[in-house]
Amino acid sequence: MQQPQDNTMNDIIISTADHTPQQSELAEALEQLTIQHEASGNAADLPKTLPWSSIKAMPEVFYTRGKDWSEYQVGVMSKALQAGFDLDPILVIQIADATIVVDGHHRLEAYGRVKGAPPVPVRYFVGTPSEALLEAVRCNAHASIQMDGPQRQTCAWRLVLTRLYSKRDIAQASGVSLGQIGNMRVAARELRDAAMDQPTWFLAQKAWKGTSRPAMNDDERELWVQQQGERGAEGLRSKFGMWLAKHPEIAAQAFAIYFGGKLPEVYRELREHIAEEDYNFGSPDDFGMEDMDGVDF
Repeated sequence: MQQPQDNTMNDIIISTADHTPQQSELAEALEQLTIQHEASGNAADLPKTLPWSSIKAMPEVFYTRGKDWSEYQVGVMSKALQAGFDLDPILVIQIADATIVVDGHHRLEAYGRVKGAPPVPVRYFVGTPSEALLEAVRCNAHASIQMDGPQRQTCAWRLVLTRLYSKRDIAQASGVSLGQIGNMRVAARELRDAAMDQPTWFLAQKAWKGTSRPAMNDDERELWVQQQGERGAEGLRSKFGMWLAKHPEIAAQAFAIYFGGKLPEVYRELREHIAEEDYNFGSPDDFGMEDMDGVDF
């Protein structure tokens, strides 16, 4: 992988002249991995599959979704393995004797949960650990289990704190705008060492600008509502699979109980998602109550 062409000192360093910035934990971890990587040289003839137990996970470095974890996706992948299907190769980096997962933490977890699973297919990242982290962010920003807006912003914030990457590198990897990354760099400079105590960009903004959340314009709010809705839908899928979707009358009863006095407001919002010609739904289908077996409320 070619080194970025615009990594000038003015673009990367965010410290002031009279203050030596504290190094983030991520930057320290990358520094240690880089030292080991440079000492180990380039390995040749690496295997294309590996036993699950031989692959090391370093989520504090390469897992880019923060605390968000999709049990639903791990379950889907585990069932695919049990049915004899192959999963896409996991992206790893070889550092000395350690094979470390860069992208594919959910797939790796699925292999570990399935008894008798085949060896894990892998592909090797060629480059430095810091370049591998950028690639992990790129993969997850455009993956089928895409990171939502807050996740991408937090990824960008963590990269800013390392002081290793240019604005353009971070923007291309995370999908966050150059303007937003510019704000992050200003926040990191003005917060100084306190920036290291802010694990997410949302918390960093609160520390930088005060406790009130910055006002959103209409487009930003619409995007935020969509992102939060997708996260809520993922939570429902993780809990119920497609069971609620197959039983709309039961879903409606559950939502009526859950929303209580807010139900009319929810109904008004739902009408925005239904075409006029679909308002007349007709008679409900049979419910197939046998599908309730195994549903854990």
